[in-house]
Amino acid sequence: MAVLSILRPLVKLANFATEVSQGNFNAKFDDRRLSGELAMLSSSIKSLTSSAQNSILSLENRVEDRTRELEHRSSLLKAVADVGKAITSFRSLSELLQQTTYLINENFGYYHVGIFLLDEHKEYAILTATNSTGGLRMLENNHQLKVSETSIVGYATQNAKARIALDVGKDAVYFDNPDLPNTRSEMALPLVVGGQILGALDVQSTESQAFSEEDVATLQILAEQLAVAIQNANLLNETEKALEAARTVYGEISRDAWIKFFATNPVLDTLPHHPEQFKCTLKFWRQILQKHLKLEM
Repeated sequence: MAVLSILRPLVKLANFATEVSQGNFNAKFDDRRLSGELAMLSSSIKSLTSSAQNSILSLENRVEDRTRELEHRSSLLKAVADVGKAITSFRSLSELLQQTTYLINENFGYYHVGIFLLDEHKEYAILTATNSTGGLRMLENNHQLKVSETSIVGYATQNAKARIALDVGKDAVYFDNPDLPNTRSEMALPLVVGGQILGALDVQSTESQAFSEEDVATLQILAEQLAVAIQNANLLNETEKALEAARTVYGEISRDAWIKFFATNPVLDTLPHHPEQFKCTLKFWRQILQKHLKLEM
């Protein structure tokens, strides 16, 4: 009987150790009646089980954190790719800027995204595109901010440097906007290309400490892409205006040349009335006019 009283708890302890070794960390073992070396052995097995459980839980948490980090990084890369694609897809600058605010909102989760462009005198940053309800009200009211250090956007456009407020309540230059009352963090990135500042990309979050270093780096890439797109659109607009001006000038020169030519060459009286002869005569006088224009220019 004495042998059995010793063997029974030993067998149970062995079975408990076997279950734990097979990964069943929820296995239970009552060691309250054990004493001496068996009690010490049971305590050691339970301690190892608890340590293994904690290690596995920590590993699972690290895997989850790493998975979230990879998913977030994938979203950031997708945002960069989507904006790059939009730049080549949209001919209209206003459509491109508007679509960019939606893409940043979708991929980063910031509740407000605004794009400001400087006026021709570079005195004010004018809100040009936005995604939020409050931002749309600002657009309707022709919202603009002075290029100065009295606001985060104003600071970024004046100094051509990013301005980040992880807690707007503690930032001295934060502009408290009644249309965006839920803002807790704000970041403004200057839109700069070739040393010329064109405006700013402004993002705001309802959470404090919302911007990681990776977020800032990715948004800086987006800001650079936007700046290049804006510059290209401006150059295209200037080119189209120059071409239109050239067409207007050429039209005026041609009109004046025709008036002068017919004033000094009374050919109307010599034009034939037969259609075929009329065509030949027009071709002849067109050649004469072209030579006349070259001499005039």
